[in-house]
Amino acid sequence: MALLSEDTFMIESQNYRAYRLTFIGVLILAVYCNTFSHGFVWDDVDIFVDNPLFESFRNLPSFFVMEDSIDGPTGYYRPLAYASFLIDRSIWGLNPLGFNITNLLLHIGTALALYLLVAELFKKERFAFVATLLFSLHPIANETVNFHAGGRNTLLCAFFTLLSLLFHARRRFFPAVACFALALFSKEFALLIPAVFLYNDLCLSDTKPQFKGYAFYGAVLAGYLTLRSYAVARPNFLAQLDFANLLLLSPRLVIDYLLHMVYPLSLQTMYDIAPAERVRQMMPYILGISCIIAAILFLRKRKELLFATGWFFLFLAPVSGLLPTGLTAMADRYVYFSSMGFALALAYFICLAPKKAVAVIVAPLCICYAGIDFQRNSFWKDQISLFTQMVKDVPELGVGYQNLGYLYYDQGDLDNAVKNLSIAYSKKGINPKMMLASASIFWEAEQYDKAIFALNVKTQFEPGDLLTFFMMSKIYRDKGDRENEKRYHDMARRISPQVDEMVNQRLDTLCEETDELLGKRDLAGAERRLKEAQKIDPNYVPVLVDSGTLAAERGDLPKSLRYLTKALSLNPLYPPVHYNLSVVYQMMGNKVDADKEMMKFREADVQAAQKKNAPARK
Repeated sequence: MALLSEDTFMIESQNYRAYRLTFIGVLILAVYCNTFSHGFVWDDVDIFVDNPLFESFRNLPSFFVMEDSIDGPTGYYRPLAYASFLIDRSIWGLNPLGFNITNLLLHIGTALALYLLVAELFKKERFAFVATLLFSLHPIANETVNFHAGGRNTLLCAFFTLLSLLFHARRRFFPAVACFALALFSKEFALLIPAVFLYNDLCLSDTKPQFKGYAFYGAVLAGYLTLRSYAVARPNFLAQLDFANLLLLSPRLVIDYLLHMVYPLSLQTMYDIAPAERVRQMMPYILGISCIIAAILFLRKRKELLFATGWFFLFLAPVSGLLPTGLTAMADRYVYFSSMGFALALAYFICLAPKKAVAVIVAPLCICYAGIDFQRNSFWKDQISLFTQMVKDVPELGVGYQNLGYLYYDQGDLDNAVKNLSIAYSKKGINPKMMLASASIFWEAEQYDKAIFALNVKTQFEPGDLLTFFMMSKIYRDKGDRENEKRYHDMARRISPQVDEMVNQRLDTLCEETDELLGKRDLAGAERRLKEAQKIDPNYVPVLVDSGTLAAERGDLPKSLRYLTKALSLNPLYPPVHYNLSVVYQMMGNKVDADKEMMKFREADVQAAQKKNAPARK
């Protein structure tokens, strides 16, 4: 009879766990349900939307021998994240709904794995439930869930990391090793997992450690590091360490992240954080960290709290300023892992209260988190929403204005493109790699001085760039400054004597490829070619004609007309201009102008043929 009661208790316990897991999943789904209509934003476009690598599964092996990069070496190696984008594209095409679903399912899976892991390690279901609720709804995870290019690698790594730890804690080593491998190939954070394995075996586990299993982890790690050293241009982590930041930046980052977790209303889409000039400026932050460490030492016998704080600091270390993190030193997505430690610590203190009081504390906290999440989801709805919010969050930085400028240009709004790019150059933090694109937009808008300024910024970072000098020469030509036109043209010719032929040949090749892709209705591929051509010479007539054709194919007839009209003003005898104008006028229902342009096309086509067949003069 006693045995039956014990079995009944076990079944009821398992049922309660199933109910809790289901509740967590449904709650996350409800909080993030307004993300299903979101589009692609920011780096999504460059990394996997416009990237031809994701158009075929034949490219899958290449992901394991290349680093995660857009404009140059990054030191990141995340092939599994790339593979997940390839799978999404194969299923959903370029419909962002599928990508949104994948990110959300990974966040739900990570939350459920966290619950199971905490329950396994500490045998406290309520503690695991509260900690998982706090983590899964905390607004600091919002960016990771919403931002595909920036968050997918973290979501994959977190999901497989927690599964690996769960299997390890249950002494199921082969699944643990498999998940460890998947976590490693998702993001570098997984290199820290063995430290958690060791802590569990030495401090948390009731059974004798089985260190033989570590040989399998070592074999996977060796294989990963071998592939990574082949794929990454700068594979040595130690060479990238910046120990100066240990005192000049890290203390502030640690405290700021902690404050944002305590008070999530202070979260931003971007932060302006830079190393301090003197160590004394960091003293308040160092004092704060010292108090935290003292509190940890005082409470070190409470294993749940010790595990939580250890997890927080362990996974915060790689993003605390010691290693390069790219565009910004601080971002919410950097601390997705560390927020688990914060949630565990907060849950520990909440669970010290009586059972009824726990619900009274947790419910309003979760409602508050959910409300912030629901609001912040809207920031990631589309490019305009994101960059507009970025401008509000960090008005002193130029990155938001710069991205808004490019976005407006892509939408055919040249005036707003020029306006935002002009503001960007009065700010700090603009991206010098984008100066050619900015200069071409200013050039197209006949804002010659601003175009020249943008190219001068470019030369500060790449003083010997051939294309910069070539563009400068063309801009001074259009400005009417013959002296500087010759000066920069000569500078370009000193680098490459055949610069004119080389550039024109490249432009013609890009236009031919664009025409071919337009014929196949591959509009994304055609746009990629045109973007490169526009950076070289936005006033090259075939480029303008192809830009007008692409706009017409997408149904933006006013934008198409603008490109074709400009091409006509530059070369009224170029037959394709008249032909495409005729087609656009026909699509607009303007039959009179369509017929006029078709007649001009026939006349220009005859003249071009006669000129081509005319005998050369001796």
